[in-house]
Amino acid sequence: MAEKSGFKGLYLIGVSWDPSWVPEEHGFDASLTQWLPYRRQWGSWHEPITWLVSRYKAKTGKPGIYLYEKLLPKLLAAGNSNKRDYPCVIPNWDNTPRSGKNGLVLHKSTPELFRIHLRKALHIVQDLPPEHRIIFVKSWNEWAEGNHLEPDLKFGRGYLQVLKEEIETHL
Repeated sequence: MAEKSGFKGLYLIGVSWDPSWVPEEHGFDASLTQWLPYRRQWGSWHEPITWLVSRYKAKTGKPGIYLYEKLLPKLLAAGNSNKRDYPCVIPNWDNTPRSGKNGLVLHKSTPELFRIHLRKALHIVQDLPPEHRIIFVKSWNEWAEGNHLEPDLKFGRGYLQVLKEEIETHL
């Protein structure tokens, strides 16, 4: 139907949380690897402080809380040269309103930190052919998971402004 309508056909992108996942083995042309940290950092008993902190958080029922800035280097998949894997930027995250103590919080996200994240994603796709310069935004307006680009009371249009500025700069 796509070809009959004048398009080249369908280009299917599968979503994965495993960077080793091979989209072609599942009928997809490419992948989008999303990464969010584990709800809680479970330390090895070889690292007693980390282990004790993780056990305490589990017992007290606290959600997993990570500083957004510290996670920036990990939020985008390292990339697998054997497949096409599109980046997914994550402006912020806090699903505790829905998940409570089982939630995950990326704490202290700001539009300027998001700019760093977005620039890395733009760098990943900059040398691809124009039709493959694709970046996904995780949850444009997922308010129940505290993940949005839409204007809010704290930053106004800050995230949207960063998105606009960076796209205009990199076009």
